[in-house]
Amino acid sequence: LATAESSIGRELAAAEVPSWTAIAAFLVEARFKAATQGSSYKWAPYIRQLPARTGCILEWSDAEVEGLLAGTSALRAARQIRAAAMASWQEVTPLVAQAEKVGALSMGVVTEEAMNWAFSILLSRIIRLPSLGDREALVPWADFLNHSPSTSAHLDYDVGMEAVVLRPEHPCAAGDELFASYGERSSTDLLLSYGFVPNTGTNPYDSYLLPMKLDEKDPSYTRKMAVLAEYGLGPAEDFPLRIAALPTALVPYQALVLEKRIT
Repeated sequence: LATAESSIGRELAAAEVPSWTAIAAFLVEARFKAATQGSSYKWAPYIRQLPARTGCILEWSDAEVEGLLAGTSALRAARQIRAAAMASWQEVTPLVAQAEKVGALSMGVVTEEAMNWAFSILLSRIIRLPSLGDREALVPWADFLNHSPSTSAHLDYDVGMEAVVLRPEHPCAAGDELFASYGERSSTDLLLSYGFVPNTGTNPYDSYLLPMKLDEKDPSYTRKMAVLAEYGLGPAEDFPLRIAALPTALVPYQALVLEKRIT
């Protein structure tokens, strides 16, 4: 859909850009069409309901990121998300410029600011559908459901109904608010992607990321790399520390990192 309805969809497909980038470009154009074509544009009702700001990390200033997150495990993750968004924009910049040049795209529609808005929408509203192999999708209206760490009910595609559904864990009365689980997300993840943090003590998946990595000067570096690769691990890993339990791979990883020499 994103590439089919985008003015630069063919170019995006040819360049094999990530799906997030293609969907973001579609959202930017859809917002422009909703503003200029009004209700005649089929996606206008949905686009008009999307927020101008989400509170996610892409909307923070550099000073806010570096100042408010200093000394936390969230800082590196925040930098990575922002760098990825910048890289995606740089990837589509030449495609946008060429489309504007030949008149396929109106000037000034797809801008860095507009793409940043679209990426913030994706960060805060994208849904993974387990029955479709964790395919990522925007699901109009369903993405308005709020998150609760106390529920395991989640959105998924029902093949029989040919619809995305939510099955609550308990009976609901008319007027009750329904909640969905956004996944086993730490408060850091929720802050960076959605712009909110659950009340203290209410998130059982809260964690602190402990970074660990191999020393490149380690005489056994190459051999240790090979051992880690056998278990799907890399030379640098982040381990989520939770009050309830330690990551199963942490202790053996640490033992390997600290081991003086292996044969």
